[in-house]
Amino acid sequence: MSAPTIIPTLRGWGVECFTRSEWGSPREADGSYARRRSTHPMPAGPAAYHYLHITVTRDSDTVREGKAGARQIEGYGYSTPPMVSYQDLVTNEGRYFQGQDYGTKGTHTVNDKRVPGFPRDLNLVGYACALMQNVGDEVTDIQVDVVARVFAARELAGLVKRGAPIYPHRKFAAKGCPGDKAVARLDEIRRLKDHYVRTAQQEDAMPTRLRRAIYHESDPYALGNSLSGDLIAANRGLWADRDLQCSIEGYFIVTHWAKPSREGFRVPGKRVPVRPFALIRWASIAKLRTRDGYGIRTAAQAIRDAKRLGVPGVEFELKFLPTQAAMKRLAAAARKDWGADWQDHVQIKILTGFRWRRALIRAKRAGFTTTLIRYAGNPADLPSYVDHYRR
Repeated sequence: MSAPTIIPTLRGWGVECFTRSEWGSPREADGSYARRRSTHPMPAGPAAYHYLHITVTRDSDTVREGKAGARQIEGYGYSTPPMVSYQDLVTNEGRYFQGQDYGTKGTHTVNDKRVPGFPRDLNLVGYACALMQNVGDEVTDIQVDVVARVFAARELAGLVKRGAPIYPHRKFAAKGCPGDKAVARLDEIRRLKDHYVRTAQQEDAMPTRLRRAIYHESDPYALGNSLSGDLIAANRGLWADRDLQCSIEGYFIVTHWAKPSREGFRVPGKRVPVRPFALIRWASIAKLRTRDGYGIRTAAQAIRDAKRLGVPGVEFELKFLPTQAAMKRLAAAARKDWGADWQDHVQIKILTGFRWRRALIRAKRAGFTTTLIRYAGNPADLPSYVDHYRR
């Protein structure tokens, strides 16, 4: 019988995952994991706890290094023959490597401190996720996000109780594991985990029609996309509608049209540029003004301004197909200013006339809540990476 897995859920959320077969596990090849499922099963029912560890191995920067690192960690396992002690391994690039099976007892979490209220063998009541690196390595935003998704996927699959606490290994063992940097982000991991569990029904269910009131200004668009537009949105208690184009460097810029000439953007006293924004550097774009004095901000600036002024949230409308790296940078900017519940305040939308499928897949992989606008079809036909639609 096959073991339960969270990998399909993680892949559906855009996480890059590698099964044991994919990372080249010798113990998978010789059947050790399959045998351990029958010899060391977990008790029936969902586990009570999530545990966070660190592998104290070299950080991996590439897929190849990650696969080699997983094989190294397997060789250090406490079982006989050695297998990965943890159920999940997460790199600081946000990659996931499968460890021990769910439904099979791990081997690394023991109550050495005899903490009251917990059993000696904690592996029987919880599952372990390990950061795949050394204690001094950076715990990145994408890594925090993926770890939270791992814990959320466990709860959604019924492998761990809903709302289960997350404990660092150091609570039970006389060691620093998983390190101060990881422990400092546990609250953020908990909040993100709860967010993903809370909103998971939207991942699987039919997308909902979004009827949220927004502040949208098209006469001129430059006003709506400006700081003045933020003030209007804040005063009215409305979400702000913001258009996104990009500079030649790939920076998100808040402006509606692809070319400066459509709204007369120019350096005061000079001619309107002919080239599209995508061929102009940000340093030059920052100097442009309309005749009414409206300028152009980066998306990161717009996020900061909205938060500072009390705008309830920002709907960014993509006017081009961004790269995955650009979407991750935008998500990081949103997380920096809005905190753990940033997805509830900074969201992505796109018109059906654009390359919306690829755009919303990338937005979803970066963690955004997504909306398809001017959609006239059946909501049941929309893919899972679309959370909402507007007519």
